[in-house]
Amino acid sequence: MYPNPVHDRMTVELPDNTEARLRVFDAMGQLVLQAVSHADRTELDLSGLQPGHYVVQVLSSEHAGTARILRW
Repeated sequence: MYPNPVHDRMTVELPDNTEARLRVFDAMGQLVLQAVSHADRTELDLSGLQPGHYVVQVLSSEHAGTARILRW
């Protein structure tokens, strides 16, 4: 995932065109954004989120991961 910190748009890269669910949670654990990726590279539009710390969760049938990001 890049860039981090992020202003408006973040890119998430996945291996082999994996279908994955992308979820963004705020600092209170509330789901604030979700998307489904069907490509090896997906761009998330974070422009509607307030500046602050978030957690991005990526879930697929083969992979799972989380990353902390800062939106400024």
